[in-house]
Amino acid sequence: MYFLISLLILCAGAAAVVTLRRRSAALAALTRSYGDAVHPATLRALLSAGPDSELVRDGRWLKEHEREISERFPGQWVAVVGGEVAAVAARAEDALKASRAARPDRAPFLRRMP
Repeated sequence: MYFLISLLILCAGAAAVVTLRRRSAALAALTRSYGDAVHPATLRALLSAGPDSELVRDGRWLKEHEREISERFPGQWVAVVGGEVAAVAARAEDALKASRAARPDRAPFLRRMP
């Protein structure tokens, strides 16, 4: 009986390790795709978003307009919702809060501009 319980615990632990490795690989791929300045909350939301989600489209929009936005808001955190800049702030938490106040129904794509 103890052997079976130990075996079940070992299998559950192995499954957890595999899940964590997959999640880590997915986060690394997202970071390569969008850059290392994407907010962790956005990365977590992207993991559960579908490939054609609004959040993914907002990330593409930000990537396409990165040059003009970074010239306008250098070093600032920019929150994009619905293909437009919803909030800008020096601190990520402030941009996130302002974006959620303006668009509480949508998760913003939050990134610090170069």
